[in-house]
Amino acid sequence: MAKRPAPDEVEEALDNLESSMFDNVAPPEEGEPERKMPRTTPRDGDWTCPQCGNLNYSDRVICNMRRCGASRPAQDWICHACGNSNYADRQVCNMRRCRAPRGGPQFGVPG
Repeated sequence: MAKRPAPDEVEEALDNLESSMFDNVAPPEEGEPERKMPRTTPRDGDWTCPQCGNLNYSDRVICNMRRCGASRPAQDWICHACGNSNYADRQVCNMRRCRAPRGGPQFGVPG
C-alpha cells in the first residue's frame, strides 16, 4: 500500500501548482471577451493526480490531463451506518459492532 503524504507536503504541492498554473496564460486581446480562469482551489471531493499534479473534479475517475490519464487513487470512506472513517482498502466497516459493507448512499463519495 502506498505511503500517504504528510498534510504539509500536500499543501506545499498545491501552492506550487497554483502559482505556476497561470504562467503561460496570455491576457485577452483588446476587444475580446475576458476568458474564464480555471478553478485553482479544490472543492469538496476534488482530487489531485498523483502522477502529474493536475486538479481534477470530484466526478472524474481518471485524470483529465491529455498525456496522463492516471486512475483516481483509492480514497478513505465514511461508513453509511455508523459514521466511522475507514481506510480505502477496507470493504467492510472496521467498527466491531457495525461491520456494514462499503456502499450505501455514500459509495464513491470521498470521506
